Amino acid sequence: MTMSRKRIVHHHGIAMMLVLFSVTIATILATAYLVSRDNSLAISRNSSAASRARWAALSGLETAVAILQTDTDWRANHTNGMLLDGYPLAGATVTATALDIETDQAPNPDSEYLRVLAMAEVDTNDDGTAEGRQSAVLLAYVPRVAEPHVAVDLAEFAIFVRDTMEMSSNSTVARWATAPLSKLGGRVNIGTHAQGSADIELNDNAVCVDCTVYHSIGASGTLVRNNGGPSISQIGLPFLIPFPASPDHGQADPSGGMPNLTLNSDTATKSSNDRYYTIIVENDSRWTLQGDITIVVDNDLRIRTDSTVIIDGNVTLVVFEDLEMNLGSIEVTPGSSLTFFNGDNATLTNSYIGELRSDNVRDNTGYEQYMNALVIRVLTIEDTPHTVREWHLWGNSVMKASLYGETLKFVLHQDSALYGRMAGNRFALWGNGAFYYDPAHDERAGYTMPDSNLYEDDGSLVAAYFGGFTLDPDSLQALADTTGMVIIANGGTVAPLGGPPPPPDPPLGDPTPRPVPVESILVTFGSDMSLWEYPGSDEAGGGGGAGGGGTELFGDGSGGIDP
Repeated sequence: MTMSRKRIVHHHGIAMMLVLFSVTIATILATAYLVSRDNSLAISRNSSAASRARWAALSGLETAVAILQTDTDWRANHTNGMLLDGYPLAGATVTATALDIETDQAPNPDSEYLRVLAMAEVDTNDDGTAEGRQSAVLLAYVPRVAEPHVAVDLAEFAIFVRDTMEMSSNSTVARWATAPLSKLGGRVNIGTHAQGSADIELNDNAVCVDCTVYHSIGASGTLVRNNGGPSISQIGLPFLIPFPASPDHGQADPSGGMPNLTLNSDTATKSSNDRYYTIIVENDSRWTLQGDITIVVDNDLRIRTDSTVIIDGNVTLVVFEDLEMNLGSIEVTPGSSLTFFNGDNATLTNSYIGELRSDNVRDNTGYEQYMNALVIRVLTIEDTPHTVREWHLWGNSVMKASLYGETLKFVLHQDSALYGRMAGNRFALWGNGAFYYDPAHDERAGYTMPDSNLYEDDGSLVAAYFGGFTLDPDSLQALADTTGMVIIANGGTVAPLGGPPPPPDPPLGDPTPRPVPVESILVTFGSDMSLWEYPGSDEAGGGGGAGGGGTELFGDGSGGIDP
């Protein structure tokens, strides 16, 4: 008989392993807890420092705005745009700098649009590093003219039409993408005297991006017909916006007997005033107009077949009849300007008007190289027999300019584009025609600003601006003297004779007066994230702010978050 035997199993070794494992886990958890407690103190300390630095940076911006609101000459009295340098404020050390948005440089006498960066540091360590560092940025508009002023040349409108505006096919109206002020994202304002149904009409795939139409309150409820594009806002005003006549060209009417000028595969320079009957520049010719001169053409100006007219100075061209350009260009050198008076029509075919360029590219997508379009001013001559002055841009023509004229009809065909602004009688965009507005034209003192000095307290227009003045210098001077306002027009200013009286000195002990109205908007905060856990080092990967190499704020290398 076979007997079965039970196996006896001993578990003492397994129990010991479980005990050791539990002790190990407990040790790890305890150590982690102690380490986290030690680290949390550092995080808490640096978070508190960052919070205090953030509020100090905000206070630094407020202090900088207060400086901009005074009549001190901060545009000239600065070093690399520094408004505050190591200024003790709210328990921190604050530095504030200003940058001209248009030039991306330190402020100059013409600066109006600024990017202001305030950097605050708190709790400096023994090694010179800061416990907390924060930056804050705002954009500000600071008018050059501190005295009461108005703008009367309609430059706040990208487009102003007395009659109609028509867009069709794939045409576009938008901001000029490479214009520095376009980053502010303002509206594209369109003004009109039109009141009938569909007088402002967009057909097919035409788009008007971020557009607002200003019209009289008597206009039709269907004034704007928009067939599918982005919505267009409308604002009704209790009056028709005045359209002052163009300035006078100052030249005698044609009387005959003037010589012709023809350049055929030739190069020439003109540095004195002169008058011709017809001018033809053709077959790869290059004609340079040099100095502050005036050239008068009694008949037509024709530029064609790869020829160029170079503007090298402050030049005035007065053409009583037509401008014809076919594969031609008018190019303005840096620091120069062109005032072009046109008595009849203009036709540009695959041609270019703008700044001096290094290639023949003509871009109609909104990304043409930026230039201040005010340096090329096109004005109509209204006292000729012609009732309409028509400008037609054909093929791939590009023009950068400010156009103004009561009887001007401007048409963009095919792949042509206008960069700048246009005020006239009619405007049409067909095919892939495109118009791009340069917001630098807007002096923020015209009809689109509800608090403009053009308006009475009840919103009505001040009587002096209802009409009876032109854009002639003498007429603007009379308007300035009558209203006591500084008049902004034609790219310049006209002050009342004798100037405005100086403000009285404030009583001793009173705050410094702030007569300059500054508009500002807070853009973003930025911080050096490396300071949160590793004060004074780059161990956390740098980050933004002055101490790191992270994301740049507006591309100025100061750190922070690019909005």
